Amino acid sequence: MTVSNYGRSNHPALLDSNKFFALLEHTYGDPNSTWKAQMRLSKMRQGTSNCPTYSTHFKSIALEADFNEAALIKLFYDGLNDEIKDTLATMDRIPGDFELYTALCIRIDNRIAQRRTEKLRREPWIPNKSFSRRDTDSMDIDLIGTKRLTESERDHRKYNKLCFYCANPNHSLKECPRKAKQLKKMFKKSIYQPDSPIP
Repeated sequence: MTVSNYGRSNHPALLDSNKFFALLEHTYGDPNSTWKAQMRLSKMRQGTSNCPTYSTHFKSIALEADFNEAALIKLFYDGLNDEIKDTLATMDRIPGDFELYTALCIRIDNRIAQRRTEKLRREPWIPNKSFSRRDTDSMDIDLIGTKRLTESERDHRKYNKLCFYCANPNHSLKECPRKAKQLKKMFKKSIYQPDSPIP
């Protein structure tokens, strides 16, 4: 039947707009549109998109796919990023309704993005300087004018349990009598030596 024949007939498609557009789709539309939509959904991935964008794109194609809710949920899940899947895996109850399921995934994705922002804003704590036992010993020696030990000499004294100041055994740097005498001598010198000459 030609278009002119439709115009002269009482065909149901002319009396109902839905039937008319359905007839046009059947006659001129893509016969593989449903299959193509199903294939696109099966390959769709969230990637770098946020979940609301992924959900909107998925739903627009799902209109042509003719899948039931269980199939839509499965395909939607397959395309989600791992962080959302990991969170879903910890939940006891997952909605069986597709709209509720996508809404849950969007909430999870928003929370993940919020936590990521919080971590970026948090400034890392960096200490001014950390001193090891070795650094402390070196500073004590330098303060009283003694030459800094070489790495090999330091290791030798440490291995043989020798004083880091006088190289004698049986006492540590803090208990060294020679170091104490040197400090006492330096202290006296600083007291009796005036900062500037008296006129």
